[in-house]
Amino acid sequence: MIPLSLAMEIIGVTASGALSPGPLTFAAIVGGRASGAKYGLLEALGHTAFELPLFVLLGLGCSAIVAGSSTLKLVSALGGISLLAYAVLTLRSLFSEASPTKPRAPSV
Repeated sequence: MIPLSLAMEIIGVTASGALSPGPLTFAAIVGGRASGAKYGLLEALGHTAFELPLFVLLGLGCSAIVAGSSTLKLVSALGGISLLAYAVLTLRSLFSEASPTKPRAPSV
């Protein structure tokens, strides 16, 4: 049985992540609008495929490995690179949709 303080921390972190909009929230809105409800299910499955192994590893006590200085720097760098790549892809998509040579589909 887990201690009450740990359970409260898990609930707090989960709620803050679920209630604060971020890139995943906006991707779900845009993708759902373009592809329908099936997109939401696929996004949830993809998110679970990423989060579940991380959750299991942390539960097994692998957090000591992640807490290391070099590992933390590597994860931070990869996260920063990922955010920059996502920004570039978003801007490219925005400019390709707004291109005067391509007709835009009417939005419904």
